[in-house]
Amino acid sequence: HKYMMNFDALKQFIEGLGLVFVVAYGAWQVTNDMMSYGTVLTLTLLYNAAAQPLRELHKILDEGMESLLLVRELQNLEQMPQDLYIGKKEWPENTSSASLFSISNLSLVLNIDGEDKQLVNDISFDICAGERVAFVGGSGSGKSTVMKCILGLFPDTTGSIKFRGVDIKQLDKKRFWHNVGYVSQSPHIVSGTILENVFYGNKIETSDQNLLFVKKLELVNLAARFSNDLEGDNPGTQQILENGRNLSGGEKQRVSIARLFGRTLDAIFLDE
Repeated sequence: HKYMMNFDALKQFIEGLGLVFVVAYGAWQVTNDMMSYGTVLTLTLLYNAAAQPLRELHKILDEGMESLLLVRELQNLEQMPQDLYIGKKEWPENTSSASLFSISNLSLVLNIDGEDKQLVNDISFDICAGERVAFVGGSGSGKSTVMKCILGLFPDTTGSIKFRGVDIKQLDKKRFWHNVGYVSQSPHIVSGTILENVFYGNKIETSDQNLLFVKKLELVNLAARFSNDLEGDNPGTQQILENGRNLSGGEKQRVSIARLFGRTLDAIFLDE
């Protein structure tokens, strides 16, 4: 971006310098009765027309640089090691485990800016089915990190995290994530209709979709917000902008929560 700013400044300086030269040359020609005022005006317009492609060149180069950065990010993503726990078949179909989740001596150390930082330090607890558990602490105390560890989003943890008596590192993660719900602090809202956002990631039969969509909005108190979009054979057509720019922060959270309804889940994690 610094390179492009310098390029843009140099381009505008050269373009302005050229315009000054054309006007000065035209004035000198008029002074010597070698050119009319109309010719000078015509030369100025022609110069501006000739400089127009240079203005577009900056835009093309800028978009080209952005594309190169995106390609580089995609290449880095493809070079990341594959998650070895996606695709494993083990699943606790029938278990006598009293705990839904059993966490024992959980710790997490991550390298941040070249320095190892202890984010979670030797914690143990159990979560039973039907139980409500709250993580309470100040900002930066690790509440969200602990939840992400339980969900298997940090593979470098030490200690054990068991789901229905089986270590989550031995579970098929796709199936595990299908059976738990998670609402993050920053909900992911996509550009599309409100219906597409509510059913984002869910496969619902078309015949049941409209009825469930209205029910979902009612459960999260969004029915009044989209009251004009709940009637007819095709409800939920109102457009939502990228990142939910036409929704408030609370409304984005409600859309994210609405995605959980209509699914059979073993656990729900709500991050604030």
